[in-house]
Amino acid sequence: MSMRNRFKYIVLTLLLLLGVSSIKAQTTPQIFYKIEYKSDGWFYASMKSSANLTNSSTTTLNKITEMQFTIVAPIGTFANIKNLTGTLPLQDGVGSSVWGKQSKTNATNEYIYFYALGIPTVQSITANVDVPMFKFQLTTCTGSLRLYRNVADASGAADVQVLNSANSMFMPSIGLAMVNAYKGNYGTEANCNPIVCNPVICQPLTIVKRISTK
Repeated sequence: MSMRNRFKYIVLTLLLLLGVSSIKAQTTPQIFYKIEYKSDGWFYASMKSSANLTNSSTTTLNKITEMQFTIVAPIGTFANIKNLTGTLPLQDGVGSSVWGKQSKTNATNEYIYFYALGIPTVQSITANVDVPMFKFQLTTCTGSLRLYRNVADASGAADVQVLNSANSMFMPSIGLAMVNAYKGNYGTEANCNPIVCNPVICQPLTIVKRISTK
């Protein structure tokens, strides 16, 4: 192969690789968040991926190098949070992840954001399946909690002034370490005292535990 043809080959190869990289970037898996209240009395913060993320090597785990999970809640909720517990293993596989929290308020809402202390990991992620990241309880039910909406909520000047509220997720196994894989939210508001309506009246749901007589 002549030098000129070799140069053309190298250029074409580079262009092809750049094209493949561009296609790969367009099909990068995306992460979605959910906040949910379950019958066991815990709020669960979960994520799901739009694609399978499976790693066969312990050195290439789905590491969460940085993330933020922000909820919008009634003022006073932050002071009532207790038993904040990680449900993901740490990078070294020893123990569960530890999470921190902070809050800011404006005239109407409290913005509570959670972040990982250390590097939580997930061995395998199945597409569109919930992966609980952490959970917590409230000493007093303060009302509905919902996830912060990066676009809709950030459009209000009051929210922008409160804190850097945006949800985010950085996982090197998805792409470059500085690429935010977070895309949006799913699910509905989470309420520890949901309202149940019948044709006559709406009232808080009271859960009655039945005692077996057998």
